[in-house]
Parts: sequence; structure tokens; C-alpha cells
Amino acid sequence: DTCAIVSKVAPAKKGMQILKLDFYSNDFTGKDMIDFLSKYGKINYIDNSNARKGYRIDNALNTMKYYGKYVYIKVPENIVNAKEIELVIIARNNKYIYKLK
Repeated sequence: DTCAIVSKVAPAKKGMQILKLDFYSNDFTGKDMIDFLSKYGKINYIDNSNARKGYRIDNALNTMKYYGKYVYIKVPENIVNAKEIELVIIARNNKYIYKLK
């Protein structure tokens, strides 16, 4: 048996960074997860000036396929210096908060 190795370069647009999130799921593919997060999730963070910011989840690989259990999300470049980063998911009247930093 052979296994294809896929490698792509996806540069971030000016003022943006790309955040990679690994996940585990028996049911979701990477494409399923980014579609779910785009609909129900957002990134909240506290920047280096203590301002709380929110950012809608946007797929960084909008023209490419996902081949594993990870997603790539476009985020503002100032998130690199954030004091706190959270992934917030609101689905079916439930709120889930995952601390990323």
C-alpha cells in the first residue's frame, strides 16, 4: 500500500496569522470541523493592551482540502501577543469555552 503525502503552502494575508488547531473526533473530518466552527464558533482574546476582542472563525484554507484532524483559522496578527485566547462554541443553547492560551 502507498500513502500520498500532501504539502501545501498557504500564506497569511497582510495583518493576519494562521492558527492551527488539532482535534480528535471519530465523526468529524477537518472540513466538517471548520464548517462547524465557522457556523458556531469564535475566537476571543485579550490583547497586549488588555482590550477584549472577538473574532469570527474564518477558514484559512478556503480553496484547499483538509487531510487530517486539524483546522487552520485566520486570526489577527496581534493575537500572537495575546494574554489569553479562547475558542468559544455556542450550539443548541450551550456555550463551550476552550482556553487555548
